Amino acid sequence: MNLIRPKWWLLILILTAIVTWFIVSATVTAKQMARIDLIKSHLAPLAFNIEDFRKVHGTYPESLEQYLSGADPDLRYIVETNLHDSFDDTLVYERLTNGFRFIVIGPHSWFIRWDSVTQAYLPEEAYRGFNVFDKQTNK
Repeated sequence: MNLIRPKWWLLILILTAIVTWFIVSATVTAKQMARIDLIKSHLAPLAFNIEDFRKVHGTYPESLEQYLSGADPDLRYIVETNLHDSFDDTLVYERLTNGFRFIVIGPHSWFIRWDSVTQAYLPEEAYRGFNVFDKQTNK
């Protein structure tokens, strides 16, 4: 009879557990990185629009609700759906002395503890990466 000896069986079990742990941690890390990328892609247009609000009104809005109260329904829908994306995050907006900041707080699950993502913008910084003249050049 060719049976696996108990010492080898224990070693195989430990190695299997280690490999499984690495695979799970790599998956969690990839999901966290995807979450951060998705958050930043959702915040950029919102920051751009809040910067437009500052240009029109001379100051940043006190709260996100104040900003959204005068926004068109399409923008409200986009913001509200982005706030509750596939990660079920909570968005906090803070007006700063010199700019504004978003804090995105993710829910904690049994296996993953989401980190908060903070993105601060100085005046005019939200316009970086956007071509403000797109509408004029694409005639």
